[in-house]
Amino acid sequence: LPAILGKVANRWTLQPKGDATVVTLTSTLVLGHNPLASAAEWVAIKGMAKLSDSLLADLAKRMESSRG
Repeated sequence: LPAILGKVANRWTLQPKGDATVVTLTSTLVLGHNPLASAAEWVAIKGMAKLSDSLLADLAKRMESSRG
């Protein structure tokens, strides 16, 4: 991503739980350390949260369909 976006990272964590796997997606976004950057971070992280929800739902759907 462009450097202007600052620090953007996604961390995927997979943890076995019985016959299942718990998947956690954690997003981090740091645009700067001033009020304008903080406001922009809040807006951007809301968008990233929606995208993360979609990614996790698609992953769950794909894994369920691969079980046959």
